[in-house]
Amino acid sequence: MNDEAPLDLRSLAEVDSPEVVSAALRRWRRRFLTTGGIVLAAAVVFIAALVWAVLDKSPRERIETAAGIRPGLVFEVGDTTIVVRKIADLGDDIGIALVLAAPDAADGVRHYLSTSLSDLDMEDDERATEAWFLLDPPEDGRIEVAVDRERDCALTDEEASPCRSQSRRIGTFVIDLETLDVDRSIWEKGRSE
Repeated sequence: MNDEAPLDLRSLAEVDSPEVVSAALRRWRRRFLTTGGIVLAAAVVFIAALVWAVLDKSPRERIETAAGIRPGLVFEVGDTTIVVRKIADLGDDIGIALVLAAPDAADGVRHYLSTSLSDLDMEDDERATEAWFLLDPPEDGRIEVAVDRERDCALTDEEASPCRSQSRRIGTFVIDLETLDVDRSIWEKGRSE
């Protein structure tokens, strides 16, 4: 066994003066606050990057990566053919991807959707235009979309001045979500609020 006498705890009180204890406590607080500040700053940066990555997507990216249906619905509006490629549930919004094609249109004529939609992203390619738009769910499940045509003016042979550009409404078409068997919970969100 051990021949040493047990340590008298009262003697420690005399050795550790209040200055030594307060200095140790100050060091511990400094380390704790420094470490806590670093961890908090790292967490804020991580959360901000995550939120930025989620919120900074274009309508195209949000629709193409979301779950949805691909109805392949075709509309004819004037000389324009519109194909509904995808209808996606984006939480608070509905996303729709369309292709507008006008193969017989003259050069300089561009077809586009009216910009009354909440968020629109379009990409032109010769005689076709791809469009992705976001909108609030309609209460009745019907989405009316307008198609416009714009003619870019070119210089005429007789005059050296450009003509005025012309823009006009070709017509509208209606996407009926109920007819397409889109889940009612997606488009009836507007009624529950």
